Formats: sequence, C-alpha cells, structure tokens
Amino acid sequence: SPQPSTPPAPTPTPPPPAQLIIPSLGVSKTLAYIPVENGQWNLENLESGIGHLQTTGEYPGDDVGMTFVGHVTRPWPEIAGPFADLIFMKPGDEIIYRWDGFDYVYGLEGFARVKPEAVEYLYIEDGDVITLATCDTWDYVEWEYADRLLARARLLRKVPTPQDEPMLQ
Repeated sequence: SPQPSTPPAPTPTPPPPAQLIIPSLGVSKTLAYIPVENGQWNLENLESGIGHLQTTGEYPGDDVGMTFVGHVTRPWPEIAGPFADLIFMKPGDEIIYRWDGFDYVYGLEGFARVKPEAVEYLYIEDGDVITLATCDTWDYVEWEYADRLLARARLLRKVPTPQDEPMLQ
C-alpha cells in the first residue's frame, strides 16, 4: 500500500539584496557582487552600480569590514558615476547599508588616498567599519587614474528598515 506523503519542507526565502544609501550624495543603489577572477576583482559588470568586493567582509560585524566600490566617472553620455561626489562628504555624514530588514547606519570618519596596488587598505580587521573606494587623481599623461580614494565609516547604530521605504531596483 502507498505510504502517506510528507509535505516538503518550505524553502527558506533568502534576504533581499543589500542596498547602499548615501543621503548627502543622493545615492541609493542595490549592491552588485564583485567576484575575484584570475586573482583580480572583475569590475566589468559594475557599470553605474556599487559593488561589494568578494574577500572583504560579508556582513556587518564580520571579522573584516566590508568594502564597496563605485566609479567616479562613466562614459558619455552618463559622465558621473555613483561615487563622483564622494570627496565632498563631511565627517559624520551617514552611509546606510540596508539588508535583511535592518538599516546599518555608518558615520563617515575620513578619507585616504592610496595607490591602486595598495589593496591591503581595503581589508580592515573591524566588522564595524566599512570602506568606500573609487578612482582619484586623473593623470593626463598616462590617461588613467593614479590613485584610489578611500572613505572610511564606522557603525553608529542598527535600526529596523522603515516599512514605508520603497525597494530599490
């Protein structure tokens, strides 16, 4: 005789993708995942978005801080990337990492300029710190950016995401 069937266990619903919101710059983006391929981060699909670098922290409070990247400029006709005005932020300006029903609110602490190969500055052994990274210092001779601008921010508070906030695309 046939055995009674057991209903399948419900599949857990993954949390929605994380978002990065910088109110002082009018930036609000769903984060892209930036994988490491052949020993380098593959930024080909970043376009006008903001990416979360693989191998940096995975979530707030991880052993290593998360690092996010965005272009400072984009090809014509767009021109400005999401981090075009990053340098104009002031200490204390808020950066919100929205994920899984919570807003992790960070306050900008300051900036640093580093050479592109100085990737060790993207790894901070403090899960309460995030880093935003973009290109800086255009070199008209080499026709490329000579430096990277890093913005560091520290977690100020964790609050439930407001229910009336629209989902970003």
